[in-house]
Formats: sequence, C-alpha cells, structure tokens
Amino acid sequence: MKKIILYILGCIFSSIGLLISCTSSEEDLYGSFSGIVTDADTKQPLNGVSVSITPQGETKVTGSDGAYTFLELAPTEYTVAYKRDGYEPDTKKVKIEAGISSRVDMVLTPLRPKLTVSTDILEFGEENTTLTLDITNTGKGILQWQITEDIEWLECKPLTGKTEKEVSSVVVTVSREGWPKGDYSRTFVFSSNGGSAVIKVNMSVSGCALQVSPQEIDLGETESSAKLTLTNKGNGSVNYEIKSSNDWICLSKTSGKVSTTDYMTVTVNRGSLAAGEYSGQITFIVGEETVIVPIKLIIPAKSCPMVSFDAVKNVAYNGAVLSGTIVSVGNTKITRYGFCWAQHTEPTVNDSFSNMGDCSIPMSFDGTITNLAANTKYHVRAYAENDEGISYSNEEAFTTTGIPVIPTVQTKEITNIKSNTASAGGFLSSLGNVTVISQHGHIWGTSDKLEVSKATKTELGKLEEPTAFSSEITDLNPNQKYYVCAYATNEKGTAYGETIQFTTSAADMVLTTNEVTDIIHNAATCGGTITNYGGRTVKECGVCWSLKEEAVSTNDWKVISKLEKDKWSCRLEGLDKETDYYARAYVQASDGALFYGPIRKFTTTQEVKLPSIAKVTITGIDTQGATLQSSVTDKGNSIITTCGFCWSTNANPTTENETLACETANAAFGAKLSGLKDGAKYYVRAYAINAMGIGYSEQAEFTTTAITVPIWGTASVLNIGRTRVNVSAALTSNGNAEITEMGVCWATHPESSVYDEKFVCQNGNSISTQVTGLQGTTTYYLRVYAQNAKGIAYSNEVSFTTTNSEVDVWDGVSADTKFAGGSGTENDPIVIESAAQLKLLADKVNSGTTYAGVYFKLASNIDLNNKEWTPIGNSKKPFMGILDGNKNSITNLKITNKANAGLLGMVQNAAILNLKVSGNIKCETKSAVSMLCGKAEIGTFIINNVETFGLIIGNENVGGLCGDFGYCELKMQNCINRCQISGNWSGGLLGYGGTSSNNKIMNCANYGDISGNAGLIGYWSSGTIFNCCNHSNVTGGCGLIYKTYNYTTIENSFWLNDISSNVGTEYSTNSSGRWKKTNCGYYTRNSTNCPIITMNSQDLIDALNEWVNNNDPTLYRKWIYKKDSEGKVCPAME
Repeated sequence: MKKIILYILGCIFSSIGLLISCTSSEEDLYGSFSGIVTDADTKQPLNGVSVSITPQGETKVTGSDGAYTFLELAPTEYTVAYKRDGYEPDTKKVKIEAGISSRVDMVLTPLRPKLTVSTDILEFGEENTTLTLDITNTGKGILQWQITEDIEWLECKPLTGKTEKEVSSVVVTVSREGWPKGDYSRTFVFSSNGGSAVIKVNMSVSGCALQVSPQEIDLGETESSAKLTLTNKGNGSVNYEIKSSNDWICLSKTSGKVSTTDYMTVTVNRGSLAAGEYSGQITFIVGEETVIVPIKLIIPAKSCPMVSFDAVKNVAYNGAVLSGTIVSVGNTKITRYGFCWAQHTEPTVNDSFSNMGDCSIPMSFDGTITNLAANTKYHVRAYAENDEGISYSNEEAFTTTGIPVIPTVQTKEITNIKSNTASAGGFLSSLGNVTVISQHGHIWGTSDKLEVSKATKTELGKLEEPTAFSSEITDLNPNQKYYVCAYATNEKGTAYGETIQFTTSAADMVLTTNEVTDIIHNAATCGGTITNYGGRTVKECGVCWSLKEEAVSTNDWKVISKLEKDKWSCRLEGLDKETDYYARAYVQASDGALFYGPIRKFTTTQEVKLPSIAKVTITGIDTQGATLQSSVTDKGNSIITTCGFCWSTNANPTTENETLACETANAAFGAKLSGLKDGAKYYVRAYAINAMGIGYSEQAEFTTTAITVPIWGTASVLNIGRTRVNVSAALTSNGNAEITEMGVCWATHPESSVYDEKFVCQNGNSISTQVTGLQGTTTYYLRVYAQNAKGIAYSNEVSFTTTNSEVDVWDGVSADTKFAGGSGTENDPIVIESAAQLKLLADKVNSGTTYAGVYFKLASNIDLNNKEWTPIGNSKKPFMGILDGNKNSITNLKITNKANAGLLGMVQNAAILNLKVSGNIKCETKSAVSMLCGKAEIGTFIINNVETFGLIIGNENVGGLCGDFGYCELKMQNCINRCQISGNWSGGLLGYGGTSSNNKIMNCANYGDISGNAGLIGYWSSGTIFNCCNHSNVTGGCGLIYKTYNYTTIENSFWLNDISSNVGTEYSTNSSGRWKKTNCGYYTRNSTNCPIITMNSQDLIDALNEWVNNNDPTLYRKWIYKKDSEGKVCPAME
C-alpha cells in the first residue's frame, strides 16, 4: 500500500514538472533584436536604411530616429545587412536565443571620394605649350574639385568639375610670349571633397634664334633661284640684315623682322657668267651673331640635249605607247620634249608630234600617241629641245593592228572545291586589237544563264597583254551545284569563256548548346541552335547528358526534341538531387552523321517545392484600384523568377485571370492596381513562380470606392452690374472622381442648365469668377455645375436682376492678367472695365511700365470698396499715359499713411480726363496728398473735366486734384473739388507748385471746406488763372491763393465773402507788380443770386458765363445756380 501511494505521488510530481516544462518552452520559443543606425561622421541617427536579415529574408527600413526591430525570430544565427544610398554597406552577425531581446547597433560610413591626379609635376621645357592632367576618383561617391592658380603665364581648363567613375582631364597651357629668357617654376593647387594636390609647373624660355632653311643652296647647271625659309626658334621677334658675297647673287630683301616665319628669294644672274663652277655665300646678321648660307652653281658649256628611243608598247589599231629617255639636258633647261612620227622615215617636229613640257634633269618618259590609221606602218623618234637647238633619237617602226573586236578568253579548271569556296582559272588569249582590257574575272551562279550585269562576279581589273588569271569564288553554300565562266571586257564589249559546272562539298553542321535553365532537384531544361547546316538536312535533334564530361554522347541519356526555326528545347527529367551533370545538344543528319554542341555543366538543387506567400495586405482603396503588399515567406529552395498579384471578380483568382507582375524580390513586393470598376468587389491573391511551379497566397478581398455625382456648397452672387455679375461656390465633394468640367450656367428661366448659356471654368475645388455679356435690368437664374464620370451636378439656383448701370467692385486683392482690349492708340484705347484691370494697370506701372503716350479708357464705374489702394505710379516709375474716365466714376478710394498719395501716385507727361473720384485719403504725416494725383513731375500734366469728392488729410502739399505739381506745366480746366481738405500748403484744387509760367487753370471751382491755406491753391509760383470760383469755407487762410512767388495773372475769379482774407499775400517782400488781377473779388449769396460785392454787385453767374462766351463755349462748361440746404443759391457748372 505504501509503494502504491509513493508511485501515485511520483506521477503527480512528474506531471507537474512536465507541465511547467511545456509552459516555459512555449514562452521561450522566439527571440528578437533591435538597434539604431547612426552616421559615422555626424553621430546622428540615419533614416531610410534598409536592414535585412538572412535567413528569413525579412527587411525593415529605419525612420527618423534610425531605429529598427525584428520580432518573433527562431533561435539561430542571423546575418544582418545594412544598406543606404550614399553610404558603404555593412553587415553584422547576431545570435538569437529564445526569450532574449538583443541590441544590435550599426554605424554606417558615408561614401567618400578620393582625389588622384596623374602627375604632380608638369615639365614644359623650351617647346611644349600644352600638357594634360587626368583626374581620377579612386574613392567612392562624387568627387567635386576645383583649381586655384594665379600664374600669369599659365591657364587651366576647366577650373572646376565633378568626377565619379570616369576620368576627367584638365588641359594646362603655357604662354612664353613677352617673357625674357630663363627658367620658370610655379605651383597650383587642386582642392576637393576628397583631398588636395599640389602640381609643380616648370617652363624654360630660350633667347631669340634665327634658323635658315635650306642651310646650303645648290643651283646646279639649270636653276636660277631658290626660296629660303626664315624661322624664329625663340620668343619675341628677330631683326636681321642680309649681305651677299658676289655681285651675281641677287637678294629679294636686305633686311627684315621675323616673329615666327618669314621668306625670301635668292636669284643668280647666269647671263653674266662664263662656263665654269661658281660658289659664294649669303650672310644673315642678327645682333652680334651671323648665319651663313653657302651657294654654288655650274655654268655648263653650250650644248644641245641628248635623247634616246626605248620601245613601242601596246600597239592598237589607232594608237600605241612609246618610251624614251633624256640622256643629257645640255647646258640649258629643256624647253620641250616628246615624240614625233610619220609614215615616212626620219620624222621631225614638222610632222605629227607630242609636247610633254619642259625639264631640267635626265629622265625616262612614256607617252601615248593616238588618231593613227589601222594596219599602217609608222616611223617614230624621240626629241628634246633647249636654247642651243633640237636633238632626235634613233628611229623605230611599228604597224598598227586591225579594227578592234571583243577579247578572246577561256575558262580553265575549277580547283580547291570546298563547302563554301572554290578556285576558278582563266586565260586571256587576245585583247581584241586594243591596248587595254578594262575588266576581267569570273562570273558564277546556280543557273547556267550567266551575264556580267546580273551574276555574282570577281573584278580583277585592267590587263594590257594576254595572260593567265584566277579568281577565288567565296560565300558559296555547301552541297550546291554552281555554274562558272571567265569573262573579259574591252571597248567593244564582253567576251565569255565556256561555262563549267561544279558542286560544293557538304560542310559540318555547326550548333550551340543553350544554357541549362529551370534547374530543380530532379529536372532541368536545355536545348540547342543550329548556326550552320553545312548543306545537310536534319534527321533528329535533342539533348544528351551524362555524369562524366568525357562520356557525353547519344550513347548515354538523351531526349529527342522537335526542330523549330533552327532551335529546339527539351526537359531533362529523372535526375538525382544535388548532382553534377554534363549536357550538350546534338543533331543527326540525314546521312547518319552526328554533330554535337559544346558541353554545359549543371548541378541539380536540393529538393524543390512550391513557394509560400504571405496573405495580401490591401491599402489605398479608391474608385479605380488599390495598393497591394505581400512577401515570399519560403522560396521553396529555388529562385523566384516571377512574382505579382492576380485578381478577379470571382473567388480564387489565378494567373489565368488578370495579373500584375512585380520586380522579382527576395522578400517583400507590392503594386498599385488601377483600371478597376468603381463600387465593385474584387478577390486577389499574391503569386510567386519558381522552378517547381506557381505558389499562391491566401485569398483577400476588397471593394472599390463608388463614384457619385459631385456635391456643391451654396452658390452666391455679388457685385451685380448691368452686364456682369460675380459668382462664387465651393465643392464639398468631387464624388470620388476627377472633375472633367465645371463652370456657371444661367438663363432667363428657372432651372438653368449646361444646355443654356454657360461659362467653363478651370477645374478645381471651387469657382470664383465673373459672368459677363448679360442684359441690363433683366432677371437671371444661375447655377454652378460640375461634371465627373458619374454625371453633372448643379448647385442651388440663385436669381438676380441686373442693374441699369455698370459698377465693378474690387475685393482688395485681385489683379487681372490682361485688359479688356485695345491697342493703346487714341482711336483704339486700352479698355479697363473692372477694378481688377485697374489694379493690373497699377501693378504694371509700379513695376516699370510707364505707358508713355498710351491711351486708356474706363468702360464702367469702379467701386474700390474701401480697400487699401496702392497708387498708380511712384517716384521712380511714374505713369506717363492718358487716362480717359469716359464720364465714369471711381468710388470708395482708400489710402492710408502714404506719400505721393492719390488714385495716381506720380505722373509725368500725363493726362486725366472725364472722371469722378471719391474716397477717404488719410495721410496725416505725409506730403503730396490728393484725391486724384499725389505728385506731378516734369513735363505737361493735363486735367480736364475731373471732379473729386470725399475727405483728404495730409501733412503738407495737399490738394483736391493734385497735391504737388512741382516743375510740371499744368493745364487744368472744367474741374471741381468737393473734398474736405486739411493740411499745410493746401488748396481746394492744388496744394503746392507751379514754377512754369505756362501753367493755366481755367473754369474750375472748389466747394470743399479747407482747413489750411486757400480756396483754390496753397502755394503758386507763376502762371495764369481764369474764371475760377471758390464757394467754400477756408479756416486759417484766404479765398483763392495763399502765397505766390513769381508773376501771377488772375482774371475773372471770385470767392465767397465768408472768407475774410483777400486774394492772397506774396511770398517775397519785394512783391510790387507780381500780381496782375483783373475783375476779381468776393461775392455774397441769397435765395436768387450771388452779387459780386467788389464789382458793384454784378451777378456772379453772369460774370462767369461772360468769360466762357468770350472764349470758347464748346470747350468750357457754362455756369448755373443751384440751391443748397439753406435755400441759398450757389454757382454750379452745367
């Protein structure tokens, strides 16, 4: 009983131990490791490092912290490989133990280039001017180099460069020009990101040296002159003098100067010398040095030439070739020589003769005579003539041949017959009574109908006499019958020998053994290619193999295949795993002969199985596709040749369905599917192919995003004008598809569509545009639309009614890209029809386009919407054109704290016409401030029919229409200011300026209250003012002009008597005579008229209109009375 209890307790404890052991084993089954990759130079973490482990084939990529981690690794030793562009790759070994997490850090070294220069010293010596240095990058990466040199006599090209693997060359050139004699040595430096190098340069400069060529002159018996070449072998230039030793030596020059090369001629006077030998010299004097050139000649005794006749050759029916020799020239140069001939004996130059020119030395010569008669005997002699007379040679005779015929040629034996070559003989027995055969050889082909013009042939060239010849016949086909004959061609035609036939021998078949592929543990693929049949036909082809290299033949293992287009391939099966084999292709010809290709060795693998692939991970699903990721988890002991994805709308897709191949990878691979149908369900599997076949992953599925029509937010309209309206709306969704068209459609009936009026906009996420071409006072129904692949979607419909007048409202930012039209001439002005186009004008002028002499015209009223305005033109870039308001208004102008402030900032030679401007200008600390124009510089400034409204505040030089008109010539008429104005040197019309005596202000008025100086002008230097009126309150100033400096004429101008001051006070204390005032004064007002107090109560309107009528009523506006809020009348222009 006790033993039983002990046994039971033992079993219990054993079970508990086994349970504990199993649990521990499960916990410690895998290990892991992690690490950080850093830069060896910066010590900072490296991102983008590819970290791969083998075995397993898993890859990680480091992030910005340089970290990586591998989890759940089977215990074994792994090789960790680290790779990143621009760094040297590296590896580490790590041993993984179950249940332990290891740390494996890595430091990668950046690729470093290294500068290597082909030599460190350049020796130019005395003559070299150019040498070359080769720059090589013996390190890694890109070598960036540059040269630093300051040597006056040296130049390097190029001075900078980049070198990776190629060799870069630097051409180094020296110049000795202007450098004194001596040795020179300097250095220059290569610097780079791969080190530096110092190059030493040595150069020598020799002194001036004159070289004369030839060094000796021998004129012999006939020559009378010689040309000398003078060469400066040193630097700079050489001055020389020349002297001759004898009177019979004549020089073309006696002195000269040579920098590089010069020439001169030496002539001797033979006529002054008797027979005999003569010698002398020419002396060149260069400083203290001399160069002597000896000269000699022979004056022979007077004699005639001697000539001999040598042979007659190539006699033809109409000519022959003659040979002769000039034995002696005589005592003077031969003036002519040649042959003479006739049908009688002793022919002379009085008969037929040839003239072959002159000569100075004995020589042999040949000549061809023509135009002879056939079958005729001729006598011939050679002749030569000099100044002493003519000599004739011995005489020869010959007879011309008969009339030319075709040659006579024979075909000789065909020898050395091989599979693709043979030798053919021939014999030319007659030229056919001509002197030359133009061509000869053999012709051949596979047909017995042979002609020179059509057959394959040899061309052996010309023949001048009967002879045997042979041709090498090449490029023949094996085992083929051929026909061949000799031929010869002269001027009469081509002659043929008899035709001989022969048959080439059969050649060995030539074949190659293809590379052994698709090798697995029990099979492989091999084949062959026939490159030359050798005239044979194929009975059988295939591959044979053996375990021994020396035993590979069809007596071992073989497999028979089928020949297709010179090639075949077959599968070698039944092989043993991990075994060396030797294989080669073979062919058996119809005659039983066997031919083999080269032997290929291959080794079967360990046992191969289908690859295993991880389940597909699907991301980035859209309407047309998705991004797929997978990896090969087991290659099956074979190389993966292809991997990718296959998919279908049916389950379990295969490579027979749609596929997308990826770059063959060791592990992970991915692809982006596209071209799918939206809103559809797809099944997908990854696949990989090895030598065993195709392996598939587990099936995954996804549904593409469905496409809907786009969705609009609320559409709105603003800035409704007579012919245009601004429209804006934003898309809240594009319907998961590309917008192919979007725009605005409108009609005069509800539910407008793209089939009514429409304006297509640029595709985007919103629309903000202007619709134009509308009719005034008309109700429209408008919608924005967008179209995608699903259809057209419309926004809410907005109805609006166009106005009777056009006003374009500015958003404070927009500037158009072009004007509304026009070329800029007076008859075709550039049209501005929107605030954005007015802003375009400002931007262009302020960028430097002055528009000198260019005409602009407003086509609509413009509302600047109280947005901060940058004036048109500035002190460096003024406006120089003509702006015609066309009776339109620019309202709500706003400018804050700017100098030269106004609608226009600075003008020069400009004109502003027919415009109303209103707004608020607040520039309390700035000068040159106005509603219309801040400042006008030199040139003429015309303001005509302009009216201003609003508030103007400035520091100084403040005016309703112009703040500072400095040195310009101002022409102003029919203008009105209604702005309230505050500032020093301020006036209702103008602030400060007027130096030109040609300034004119005519028929203008001010109605704006002035807190400053004067009703019309703050400071006026000189000019004339006609028919103007100030009907405003002036605080702290006077009625018309506050101060003037030079001569001023004021005529028929008036101010309201509420102002206590008079016309103005002069600036100078010596002011007598500076004013010329005619019919000027102040007036009061009542309910019916304005009597002029200082002019016996003359009516103000009568006085103003009288001036208009006396001048030009078509040019100046007339005046009328209007009542103000107090019921009193005030003057106003019609």
